[in-house]
Amino acid sequence: MQTLSMVEYEIKIKNDASTPYRGIAQLALDLKSIIPPGENIFWEEGTPAKEIGPLAPGEEKSIRGQLSRKGAAVSLRASIKTKDKVWQSKTVKMAEMPAPKVEITNLEIRDGKVYAAIKNKSAYQIDPNGGLLIQFYGGVKQADGSVEFSPAGGRSMTLAPHAEATQSSTIRDGFDLYKVTLFFTRGKTNITADSKLISL
Repeated sequence: MQTLSMVEYEIKIKNDASTPYRGIAQLALDLKSIIPPGENIFWEEGTPAKEIGPLAPGEEKSIRGQLSRKGAAVSLRASIKTKDKVWQSKTVKMAEMPAPKVEITNLEIRDGKVYAAIKNKSAYQIDPNGGLLIQFYGGVKQADGSVEFSPAGGRSMTLAPHAEATQSSTIRDGFDLYKVTLFFTRGKTNITADSKLISL
């Protein structure tokens, strides 16, 4: 089983000086995320800072591990720093998180609610950082035959591999139909996984 948000990293650190490094600095990993719309950019801690340890002249060390990123994460920055100074940092672009196959398998109206059955058709564990959201929209039919939709509830989702789950939203007065959309947040864009309509 592969957790959707988890990525592996390897950071190589080398002492280029002619004198031993005593190991007073730490390695910090930070993630850059972009949230649409408006492309709001922010940095957040990827993992707690790690001790680098001493290094002999010319010695190179690899620090490996895993971290959980959000679907909006686009870059990883590694920094060597002490309490009050950043000695060196390097930023690399991250590959976009996969968007697994997730489907709405059934919509049903009962007990004053819209129920949506969701199935994860992939082998990924879709965890809280996986960026899967469900959005309910209420629709009002217009005189020209079109439908005007407005948000009517939504939330993030988690799903085990090949698992099913049901989400619901209370029906609000004034709507003629409901649309349910699944999407993944990915960097500057949202990727629609599935969308279905049901009349009231």
